Amino acid sequence: MKRFFLMTALLLTTGVSAKNFEFEAGINSYQHKYFEPGIMSEKGRLLGVKGSVSYHNSFFARLEAENGKGKIEYNGTGVTKGVPDNFYSYRGLIGKDLLRGNLRFTPYAGLGRRYLNDNSNNLISDTGGIGYERQSKYTYVPIGLEMKYQMFGWALNPSIEYDYFLEGEQTSYMGYLTPILAGNYYDFTNKQNDGRGFRASLKFIKDLPNKTSLAFEIFYRQWDIDDSTVWVSPDLTGWYEPQNRTRQLGVGMSVIF
Repeated sequence: MKRFFLMTALLLTTGVSAKNFEFEAGINSYQHKYFEPGIMSEKGRLLGVKGSVSYHNSFFARLEAENGKGKIEYNGTGVTKGVPDNFYSYRGLIGKDLLRGNLRFTPYAGLGRRYLNDNSNNLISDTGGIGYERQSKYTYVPIGLEMKYQMFGWALNPSIEYDYFLEGEQTSYMGYLTPILAGNYYDFTNKQNDGRGFRASLKFIKDLPNKTSLAFEIFYRQWDIDDSTVWVSPDLTGWYEPQNRTRQLGVGMSVIF
């Protein structure tokens, strides 16, 4: 989050008018599901905070940051409950505001970074399987369209977005299992080169006194990532990250000022 606040400070010191800025801070709650078809799945609810600063004056720019946490259920080599998940996201967007009366269209593109830590170290499934820590990192280009229609003190604010996948890394920290399972296990990283994402959102925004607004949001996000490259261990065993899918459906509430 420190990076986000630093970038916000840089925007505010560029000399542009403060009246064109819009700040948003709020919370999210969403159902998270991750699965590797035919192999395993994870599901659970994540709760988090979010923040953004936007600039609208024909030219559009936005910085976004989000953090979500929760405990999920793993289903693969048995069932493991209470696995901690920790999610971070940072995005920078630029675009163009197109005005038609009370309607504003904003096509945009940018750069995003997504980080997820799934830590089942020392957790044991109902069949005796032992978990390990995994870290996932995605870098991608968001390409989307946002609309805002104002009427009678309310605003309708839908958006739709395609996420062009640039690269990913999946790090598995299995080395600590070597003395426990009396085998050869390693910490290793797989590269992910192919994938795609999609997201859609609908906000209902109510104007409040003192130039503030209250926003209620429904959103959906997904990732579809293909098989990773293969990492070959010192004992010549190949390890890879199978194709996987992520689905998130949730709601949010925020204050805009």
